[in-house]
Amino acid sequence: MKKKFLAYFTMGYPDIKTTEEVIKGAIRGGATGIEIGIPFSDPVADGNTIQYAHNFALKNGIKIDDISSLLNRLNDYLSRADFYIMAYLNTIINAPVGMENFLKEARTYGIKGLILPDLPFSEIKRGKLLLDFPLVLFATPDTDDNDLKEYALYNPPFIYYIARYGTTGERDTLPEDIKERIKTIREKIDIPIYIGFGISKPEHVKELYEVADGVIVGSHLIKLMIQHEGESPEAIGKLIEGEVRNLLSKV
Repeated sequence: MKKKFLAYFTMGYPDIKTTEEVIKGAIRGGATGIEIGIPFSDPVADGNTIQYAHNFALKNGIKIDDISSLLNRLNDYLSRADFYIMAYLNTIINAPVGMENFLKEARTYGIKGLILPDLPFSEIKRGKLLLDFPLVLFATPDTDDNDLKEYALYNPPFIYYIARYGTTGERDTLPEDIKERIKTIREKIDIPIYIGFGISKPEHVKELYEVADGVIVGSHLIKLMIQHEGESPEAIGKLIEGEVRNLLSKV
C-alpha cells in the first residue's frame, strides 16, 4: 500500500482563500490527504501554534458553516486526495444546520472521516455519540490492548497514533521507542496506522514510513504560515507546496 501523507490546516487561518491555496499547494506537493481543522475556542489537544491559528480564525468570524464554501472552492482537488474533518465534539453537535445535516453534507463532498480528539473510545463504546459516519480512532502508548482489539468493530479509516504525550507541536526528534510501539500495535490490529504529533523533518517522515502507513503534519506547516503571515494566498500556497515536497524528499 502506498504510504500516506496528511497535511493539517486550520480552516479560515488566516482566511478562507489562503486555506484554499495551502490545501491545493499541499496536494500539488505530494500530500495524499488533507485534515481540515474546524476552529474552536478551547482546542485542548493542540499546542500554541495551532491554538493561535484557531483563535485567529475565530476572531475573523470563521464558523463551521464556512466549510461548504471552502470545499466548493477546491473543485477537482477533492478527488485528488482523501479529506478528513478534524473538530471538537461541541462544534459538530451544535452545527447550525444540525449534526445530521452537517454530516450528510460532508458525505456529499466525499469527506472520508471525522477526527474528534475530545471523544474518548470509552464514550464511543457506550454509544454517547451514534454517528453514521466513519470515525478515526486514536491510539497512544497507553491504549488498552482490549480496546485496540475492538477498534476493528468500528471500521475506522485509520488509527491516529499520537507519537508523544502532550499537545501538538514541532519536535526535533522522535520518541526512541516509537518503532517498537507501532510493531506491538500491529500485532493486535489490521488497520492502517498514521502517526502524528511532532513531525517536522524529512528524516522524521522517512523513519516513520518504515513502520507506519502514513504520517500527519500540522504544527510545522501552520508555523510556516505564521512566519509568512500577510503574504498573498497564492504565495503561501506555493510555500506549502515546496515544504511538503521537502518533507517527502527522502522517501
